[in-house]
Amino acid sequence: MKRLDRHAPSVRFNVSQEPYQGVDHTIEAMRELAYKGQSDPTVRRWAERVVQKVTPKDHLSEAAAVYYATCRQIRYTRDPANVEYLQHPALVLKHRHADCDDLAILLAATLASVGNDIQFVTVAFRPHGSYTHVFLQFRDPTSGRMIALDPVAGPYVGQMLGKARRHQTFWTDGRR
Repeated sequence: MKRLDRHAPSVRFNVSQEPYQGVDHTIEAMRELAYKGQSDPTVRRWAERVVQKVTPKDHLSEAAAVYYATCRQIRYTRDPANVEYLQHPALVLKHRHADCDDLAILLAATLASVGNDIQFVTVAFRPHGSYTHVFLQFRDPTSGRMIALDPVAGPYVGQMLGKARRHQTFWTDGRR
């Protein structure tokens, strides 16, 4: 359990560190962290600053602003060997380092904090291989389309999706 700093709210944030226990376990922990993060004042203030100059109700531009801010401000850093390490989004914003699941949690919390509908997507790159990557997609309320947001793949998200052999989607609010 870590405290952010003396200026942060008196809430303690968990950093989950444990051996990998499967996709369902990881997704459930990610959902919980995203849910807690969406109402966290640090995350909400960051989201407000990022979307400040976006025209109100332009949800696609809000998502793009959050996505690009995440790409510019957070460095991709892998988990420790053989450990599933999940961080609260406020810790990601503080330390500016995250892997794919932490980035997905941050995007989910930030976009949900400004009212968007979000899914986590897990990907396997071999037909019978394990799920080794996760990213986020959100539903654009204007068009109804699902838009993939993957700061790890960046501009190569189309190529990465082309290499995917299997995927699963999980709504961040727990529905199937």
